[in-house]
Amino acid sequence: TGGRTICVTEGVVSRVDCRNYRIKTSAAAAGNLLVIQIDAAINPGNSGGPCFDDEGRVVGVAFQGLEGSDAQNVGYIIPTDIVHNFLHAIEHEGDDREYTDKGSEKEDFTELRAKRYKYSGVQEVPFRWAPLQNKSLRKLLKMPKESTGVVVTRVSPLASERYETFLQENDVITHIDGAPIGDDYTVPLRQDELMNADFLITGKRCGDPTVFDVIRETKLQKISVTLGPLPSNVPREHNLDCTPEWLVIGGLLFVPLTCPLLAYGSTEELEASGYLKIYDFIDEQVHEFRKEPGKESIVLIDILACDTNFGYYFRQSWRVLDTLNNEKVVNMVHLYNMYMDACKGVNSGAPRDGGTEAEGSEGSGTGAKAAGEGMVRSAAGNGGTDDFLIFRFKDKSRIVLGTAECQASEKEVLEQHGIPKAVSDGILKRAAKEKTAEPSEKPGGGTLD
Repeated sequence: TGGRTICVTEGVVSRVDCRNYRIKTSAAAAGNLLVIQIDAAINPGNSGGPCFDDEGRVVGVAFQGLEGSDAQNVGYIIPTDIVHNFLHAIEHEGDDREYTDKGSEKEDFTELRAKRYKYSGVQEVPFRWAPLQNKSLRKLLKMPKESTGVVVTRVSPLASERYETFLQENDVITHIDGAPIGDDYTVPLRQDELMNADFLITGKRCGDPTVFDVIRETKLQKISVTLGPLPSNVPREHNLDCTPEWLVIGGLLFVPLTCPLLAYGSTEELEASGYLKIYDFIDEQVHEFRKEPGKESIVLIDILACDTNFGYYFRQSWRVLDTLNNEKVVNMVHLYNMYMDACKGVNSGAPRDGGTEAEGSEGSGTGAKAAGEGMVRSAAGNGGTDDFLIFRFKDKSRIVLGTAECQASEKEVLEQHGIPKAVSDGILKRAAKEKTAEPSEKPGGGTLD
């Protein structure tokens, strides 16, 4: 930035630390990673540039700087060890098949290259811990006075399923790979320099095992396990574990809850969009481990005005979808399939009463409500019919739309708001894949990949 010639800055290493690389969604990180703090200025546009020592050797990659009056010349670089791990991962995790003419008939070059150079992420820290500095807690766990470590408070359910032998709640971790763990989860890095112990896990290459020394019910145990990336409860990055997805039904704009959604734009823009209304839910989901593959939190982030949804007002308030016609919604594909099934039921010629009715906290405020209330109650009483789409949200509000009216208004809504299609390509691809899956792999009978 600021010119057209090569930009070079110089400084010294201020510290070596173990930090979270994420900014707005730090709780969703796989763990803390090694980072080098320097006093050389890192400005927008410098990210990705190499950092050299005084002998011309690359020591890291510039990626972040702090701004504001409280921080001057505070920049961070990714150490070469982390960069090497990344390069090793994309060479060994992907599909090594060659780009043959036969393969390109089904997939284009970009898709094949993405499969060959695939990156799933760093080795995950699949547990949560609490310090063991309190005397009562140590006494409860029967910790020897000379021992140090941390107590495991939560373990990822997916990790417990994946690894045959693994950590359990109330295990006390005393060593990782032979390094003694302090009561505050620190380990020695260089001489007397202490560091967050996450880097012993996140700094490994894929396939390298981790050995935990634990005290379980007063007995010493060694647990050796090869950790790896785990699906995050809230997907972390576009083109890593998620893509931009959406579904428009009768002007209701649904999207999955992802970190890129929460990190989009400025804080002021995000607050103005209405996300603060479900902040507690978002915070809980970001901190939680994923319990089952394929599950998504679906958020209504806008109501695009049209005759079909007249009487419902968005009021800058995101809402989390719970059920459609009294059936729990598993993910975006499940929601799309339920809507398509309802459309097929209506188009097949089955009798329907038609109409759209506002009910609950949103209310239409018109005389039509009383006339149609019995009709809506009838549909709601048996879990909904194909004639109506009854959306219930976790804040107990409800939106009722006519299925036929949703179909009829689709073209108008998309044209008015400049949306290319009602459903994103990713959802369509996953839905097509689901059609060929076993019944137990579908939302109604199990989980998706």
